Amino acid sequence: MNVDRSAPMHLVWFHHAGGHGHSYRAMAASLPAGWRVRLIEYPGRGALAHLPALDNLSELAACLLPQLEPLAPGPFAFFGHSMGAMVAHEVARQMVARQGPAPLWLGASGHRAPQHIRPEGERLHQLPDALLIERLRRVGALPAQAITADYLHLMRTDLRACETHHAAGSGPIEALPCALSTFAGDADPLARPQDMLPWSRQVSGTVRHHVLPGGHFFLAGVRRRQVIDLIVQDIEHARLAPPDIHSQRTHHATRTSSSHHTRFSHRHLEDVDRR
Repeated sequence: MNVDRSAPMHLVWFHHAGGHGHSYRAMAASLPAGWRVRLIEYPGRGALAHLPALDNLSELAACLLPQLEPLAPGPFAFFGHSMGAMVAHEVARQMVARQGPAPLWLGASGHRAPQHIRPEGERLHQLPDALLIERLRRVGALPAQAITADYLHLMRTDLRACETHHAAGSGPIEALPCALSTFAGDADPLARPQDMLPWSRQVSGTVRHHVLPGGHFFLAGVRRRQVIDLIVQDIEHARLAPPDIHSQRTHHATRTSSSHHTRFSHRHLEDVDRR
């Protein structure tokens, strides 16, 4: 299927474990004018709280797929942070497996590559409540409001989906025909910068690795602008690249510059969970 690269860019944003689509509304609102952004919501939260959360990543991706298939034939890109990186990759993989188009660009932030699952003894979803809460506190993943049994159940479900994905030996993962950028915090204990490098084996196009100061949620707060600028820069690079790129090129950025101050107008937001 040919992609009309002159059409408006669609960026689909996948959220972290325990989060929801609106977690990234402030970041998405800073993208270029003319872009359309979809803030994906997983079942079990927000407007989809009436549906059960899914602890199988393949099933979760299949559940989300019907919302995204209409994006073609226009240009579209995926960005996911933490669990969202895994969901974005699996959705793209299933789209291609169904003979659909791949995104022009995949942004993977704050999560190990799909082929490097956590060993049995390191899986967070198996920790007792007290230890899980402590680990979540250390990486800044606790909600601002009180921690409830429902929240812990949702977090465990999300973590289980990621930490057991491909663990049963589902076969090799074919490289996606798209560009890729990874984003890591230099002090992130869950996904160190070196843990992001194997993502390059998941695509056949240009790969860029970015490391920013901070922990697991480095993309929040003062770093938000830097992350947005890098996302836009890398998507536009992929958009202008020839569509038949097959030879991979890798670029590394050990530290991003805080002097980059490009500004963009607010653009159209589409929340797919608020139809």
